[in-house]
Amino acid sequence: MGKLTFALFLVTILSLNACKHTVKTKEEQNNTTFDSIVSHDLEPIVSHKDESQKPNIESIFNHDKDLINVLTKTVKKYPDDSASLIDFYARISSKDPSENHKHIKRIEGLLSDSIVDQYYLVHNNLKPLMISITGSDTVSITQAKEFVKYYSFYDDFSGESLFSELLTDDENYRLAWESIRKIAHTSSKDTTYISLIIELNNNISNNVELAEAMEDFKIESIKNNPIGFLDMFLARKSEGRETFSYNITLFDDPVADLINIYKEIAANSEIKYQKAIKELLEYQTITDK
Repeated sequence: MGKLTFALFLVTILSLNACKHTVKTKEEQNNTTFDSIVSHDLEPIVSHKDESQKPNIESIFNHDKDLINVLTKTVKKYPDDSASLIDFYARISSKDPSENHKHIKRIEGLLSDSIVDQYYLVHNNLKPLMISITGSDTVSITQAKEFVKYYSFYDDFSGESLFSELLTDDENYRLAWESIRKIAHTSSKDTTYISLIIELNNNISNNVELAEAMEDFKIESIKNNPIGFLDMFLARKSEGRETFSYNITLFDDPVADLINIYKEIAANSEIKYQKAIKELLEYQTITDK
């Protein structure tokens, strides 16, 4: 066998071997369950960064040794986000020691074991969970609860320049938004889904576009189960009902479609719900003219 022929043969064998370990067949993908792909390990699944491409912390922050020390520790904890962390603090750091002291305290908060564990729990599990939710016809309550927990952490951490590599913009729309849409739609089956959408709506703050969209998802979840929402309203003590009633508003403005749904229900329902709807709408000063 000539040298060129042998080289081509060797390359082919190595390529096939690599593919065998990295590519699943469509049948394998269809048979993959969330339990089989989710990982609860608290270490990064993939963390292979080119050390030569990492920014040099010492040269960027040569005016503050304390900031250099704490950032050096932090990028070791979060190697996938080293570039975004350094870039963020390079933009906001100051030559004023008192200002940098605030930044140092903020960064130190990322070094606690509990925060690191939360990070890797989300890092390893959020994306597989969303793939499972969007790839199925249904979303279970357990999946919905885990999604709200993980995505709430994701939003918090993104405000600290973390998870910069976890999801592309396209994946955020295709996986995260679609997961939320599916949870809101499934609220027709159980009020737990309404509660989870309301919880996520309260938690999202760093992703401004999603924070605005969450108001629509909230209204959609209530429209899909208006009686269920009334039961949730009645389950609260009188002092908590006014605050809860704001969930029927969109940015504090009453939603006409939802109000009409409740007025129609009041005209054709038992006394219990008629009274509940009257109280609900009165909290928002919505009365018949």
